[in-house]
Amino acid sequence: PWTADDIFSESDCDSKLVDCGAARALLADVSIAAAHYIESVEEALAEIGGEDGSNLKKRRRKRHARLCSASSVTLSLYSFFVHVALLYIEAKIAVSGGEEEAPTCSNVSESVLLKGVERSRMCVSTFSSFTYSNLDRAFKAADEYLKGKAVKLIVSRPRVVD
Repeated sequence: PWTADDIFSESDCDSKLVDCGAARALLADVSIAAAHYIESVEEALAEIGGEDGSNLKKRRRKRHARLCSASSVTLSLYSFFVHVALLYIEAKIAVSGGEEEAPTCSNVSESVLLKGVERSRMCVSTFSSFTYSNLDRAFKAADEYLKGKAVKLIVSRPRVVD
């Protein structure tokens, strides 16, 4: 049974989630980028494995092979983007619940998490734009992203195991 306190607590949590616009936008961006990447890989695999697969030009076959070989890196990067967004949302909710700090982000401030979300949005945009046309440029964007201060702090934070 819900009490008045539960309703007020739920309302407070909902208002904090509304304030997480950057994190929600990051989740949407990653969703769109992942869907586009999956489409590209499926098309490449169909083209390679199709009847005309043996007639593909060497350059096109190599491009498709590179796209497919980057799958694990792409999955890991997109997963990390989602992780950063969820950490930020978790921190916002923890603060709204009356806790002073989010239990899983004890050494990372909310402003650093927000900067991580912003950098993640920029990287997902660049990475997804160049994944098919210029994979080296996409990897360079990911490398620069991982060198950022906010990302390093998020990666180095101690993990809390329940």
